[in-house]
Amino acid sequence: MHYRFQILMNDYTLCPSDWGMTGECATFYRIYYVCGGKAWFRQGEEEVQLKKGWLYILPVMQSYSLRHDVKDPLEVLWFHVELDLSMGRDFTAVEICEGEDLYYLLKSIQVIQRDPASFEDVNRLFDIFLKRLEQRLTLYRTGSRRMNRVLSYIDEHIADDPEIQELAACAGMERSYFTRRFKEIFKMCPRQFVYTRKMSVGAKALLEGATVREAAEKCGYSDEKAFTRAFKRYMEVTPGEYKKRRACTEP
Repeated sequence: MHYRFQILMNDYTLCPSDWGMTGECATFYRIYYVCGGKAWFRQGEEEVQLKKGWLYILPVMQSYSLRHDVKDPLEVLWFHVELDLSMGRDFTAVEICEGEDLYYLLKSIQVIQRDPASFEDVNRLFDIFLKRLEQRLTLYRTGSRRMNRVLSYIDEHIADDPEIQELAACAGMERSYFTRRFKEIFKMCPRQFVYTRKMSVGAKALLEGATVREAAEKCGYSDEKAFTRAFKRYMEVTPGEYKKRRACTEP
């Protein structure tokens, strides 16, 4: 099965002493492959230590916290990824043993991802990685033709800032019923989903060379400052910082 995805950011990092987050609620998937160090994921009253050699998928639109031992900092290959499927409804952990396909795919990405000419290769390997991962996990994609039609409508009209009533009409549903069904399937409300798509379109435009103003217009923002504020909430960096950071790893 083919998965449509966009790697928003990725790197191989030895985390600094001030790394960590409290009450994070991301609208993209954080995927961590732990290579060393001591770190912990906390959600509610439950805390889990992240172990070397394990892959972790952190949930979308759910509050959680992360911390590490500054004397033994987290060493991690990480991805911020937007996907057209719900990859993990909850915190997910997968042990990846040395010698298996997933291990070699991740190690290959780790080696080549710093090369400015390797962006397409990283995407190709990550696509293969997702297909292999599907064999280990129960990945979910909506089979609803109505909802798939809505997703296409959102992408086609993202610059017009589609309203919930429009989306409900596209699905052929009453507004409140549509909102409830959408949230059941995608684990976020329609407005949150539209927001994530806007930021994805903006990020892609920036990577393709658009100015901040041009990127803002592509995803429906008439106010450049409003786009910058929204982008920073989503990506944790400003549009300008995002372009500079990605320039180090992408063509």
